[in-house]
Amino acid sequence: MKTLLKNRELSALLAILALFVVLVALNPAYLSLQTLGMIFASAQILILLALGAGLVMLTRNIDVSVGSIVGLCAIAVGVALNNGYGLPVAILFALTIGAVAGAFNGLLVVGLRIPAIVATLGTLGLWRGAMLLWTGGKWIEGLPSSLKSLSEPVALGISPLGIVVLVIAALGAWTLSRTAFGRDFYAVGDNLAAARQLGVAVNRTRMAAFTLNGVLAACAGIVFAAQ
Repeated sequence: MKTLLKNRELSALLAILALFVVLVALNPAYLSLQTLGMIFASAQILILLALGAGLVMLTRNIDVSVGSIVGLCAIAVGVALNNGYGLPVAILFALTIGAVAGAFNGLLVVGLRIPAIVATLGTLGLWRGAMLLWTGGKWIEGLPSSLKSLSEPVALGISPLGIVVLVIAALGAWTLSRTAFGRDFYAVGDNLAAARQLGVAVNRTRMAAFTLNGVLAACAGIVFAAQ
């Protein structure tokens, strides 16, 4: 029991499983691949945002502008596709915008030493204003089936985008736990002075956290547009 109380991740997982068991007991039809696929599909955006937020929080910072980055990148995909560009180009365009937005946040925090909460609150409004100017406040409609098909189940109720999300999550977990690059994030957040003395590139690591957060927010925007 003490181990369970100390391990918050395990406690949360067991609580979720317990809730799922209760729902299945009340309605056995709830336990199906279709239901599990729907639950996972609705969680894909949150999984990507949680991965990005985790990187930033490990460096003892915060980014509250990710919601606006998601919307901006979803718009980028739609605008590129409606202007005749292919799906790979549209996705690359959105990922580039996400990376630039994340790097800009990092520049404000790391380069100009503005507190992260202040900097990202400012860019939250900036990205939201950019969305309004880009679209004129109108909905983007008529997205091609090539984008929508990415969110349609292909195997075990999981879509191609769902498979990509699982791969990204697994790659992120492996990187943070098994590589020197991943352990740098923990070192920077745990003790900044000690990390510098150990030779960790502190500023580069924090910039990487914000930039990767922007890229993952762009991935979430692509999922949002496809769904």
